[in-house]
Amino acid sequence: MRFRASYFEMGDKVGRVLFLKDYASYIKDSMISALSDFPRNLMLSIDILPIPTDEAVREIQSRIMGIETDITRWQQRQNDKNNFTATVPYDLEQLRGEAKEFLADLTERDQRMMFAVVTLVHIADSLEQLDADTDALFAIGREHLCQFSVLRYQQEDGLNTVLPYGLRPGKGHADPDHREHRRPYALPRPGDPGPRRPVLRYQRHFQEPADL
Repeated sequence: MRFRASYFEMGDKVGRVLFLKDYASYIKDSMISALSDFPRNLMLSIDILPIPTDEAVREIQSRIMGIETDITRWQQRQNDKNNFTATVPYDLEQLRGEAKEFLADLTERDQRMMFAVVTLVHIADSLEQLDADTDALFAIGREHLCQFSVLRYQQEDGLNTVLPYGLRPGKGHADPDHREHRRPYALPRPGDPGPRRPVLRYQRHFQEPADL
């Protein structure tokens, strides 16, 4: 086998590893069904690891505190400009509402936070067919308000994750209704102050390898 930046060669076949990059607020199993019905050789891995409720509650409470701090700073800046009637921006209000809703899910509705990563490998006879299949799989994700992405320069790591070795990839957050994630196999950007968003919309920023 030979691994390239965005695909791998396996004898006279080529393959590509994709991962679920952007999650919808709610994901139905119809997306998994649509992926399984795709008329190509395909392997799909869904790795879910439950998080203890007390740890999840502490994390969400920390996120809520961070959001409230952002709102307080924004209001202070408006007051400094003598704008005492300014409305809190919609995105901050949305983040605060989602974080509180998720905290209620954990503490009142007995739901669980989970680490979740969805990884997919598809095989084709030629690179042209592989590219066309990748676009078709991207379209299936978009139909369900999700976005798949190519695992660049980490095809071997992704393939090892999908194959039944029992290897666990990078982690991400989710609960049974609200799927969320951290992008696998990557490192944070230098100077990244860390996540401030609640789990429902949380996405940490990662560094993309430079094109060779």
